[in-house]
Amino acid sequence: MTAILQLPLIQVVFETATNEDWRDGVAFATAGEVVGYAAPGNAGTGGLAALAVSAGAYIGDYVLTLTGATAYRVTDPDGYLLGSGLLGVPFARSGVSFTLQPGPTPFAAGDTLIASVLPSPIDLTGIGFRMMVKESLSRATVDLSASTDNGLLVNGGPSGVLGLAVRQPLMFKIPAGGLVCDILAEGDGVERRCVTGTINHVLGVTRPGA
Repeated sequence: MTAILQLPLIQVVFETATNEDWRDGVAFATAGEVVGYAAPGNAGTGGLAALAVSAGAYIGDYVLTLTGATAYRVTDPDGYLLGSGLLGVPFARSGVSFTLQPGPTPFAAGDTLIASVLPSPIDLTGIGFRMMVKESLSRATVDLSASTDNGLLVNGGPSGVLGLAVRQPLMFKIPAGGLVCDILAEGDGVERRCVTGTINHVLGVTRPGA
């Protein structure tokens, strides 16, 4: 079995040119370890305990902001309010859980603590990938067809990175302008769209090899 069902849908914007190789990478990761720490300058000396995270949690910093000595609010890595909590009471929301414990010095309004969810690479071993590039969704002509079979996409296995390795002569054949693309993952009898995005493909000035 592969990890194909763990792959998220990633939105990307690529910048390419007609006179250069296209070397890029897309990193697939899931929530890994979560660590907690207090912001410098806090009045209170408490900390985060019983930190835990599930695979569905967002990667990044969950910020606790004290609204008083015993109450706080939590925002997710995108800055959205998740909810409120109380000192010493377990908090669990959106795949992250913890308990804010008191210290010798009470907290004050404005104190902040961070529960940071770190990324863990998704192993791409055994998954095939296919990508098509077109001028628009409605246009029938495919300007670039890349895959792990033809070597233009490179599966990084345990690193979780899918690489693009398109040489300049192929890039020159792609019309300059705004392009659209997506990438399908294939494995275990499943096809899953894992990347969608746009490409700003510009007309290069300097002639390669000149």
